[in-house]
Amino acid sequence: MKISITNIGYGVNFITLPNRCPHCHNSITPDVRYGYKNSKTGLAELFLSCPNTNCFKTFIGYYKFTSGSYIEFDGTTSQGTLKGKEFSEHINSISSNFSIIYNEAYTAEQQNLKEICGVGYRKALEFLIKDYSINP
Repeated sequence: MKISITNIGYGVNFITLPNRCPHCHNSITPDVRYGYKNSKTGLAELFLSCPNTNCFKTFIGYYKFTSGSYIEFDGTTSQGTLKGKEFSEHINSISSNFSIIYNEAYTAEQQNLKEICGVGYRKALEFLIKDYSINP
């Protein structure tokens, strides 16, 4: 795919596009709406939209220049809707706090807060074990 990006002045070839919408989390081939080269970082940013008829939300894909007029998706997009994990009713009946704490830790992980999420997962597990041990 070739697209003109503002501040570059010539066409750019994209090696890859994001393959998952950060909002609906479905596999997609996003529609490219606009491109821009960030002069401070030297990276390109693409304004993309989800083609899923139940979503149609927009997001930004971040790219780096590899060689010449080629840029490659660096694996990151702007933050969309964060996913949570759903646990069985049996686990929720044992410890409702476990699900809440676990999903807060999972949110931290999705935001790349690696030092925080580990502590949260440990706390969630402690609550689950404690609540299981006192549950009749």
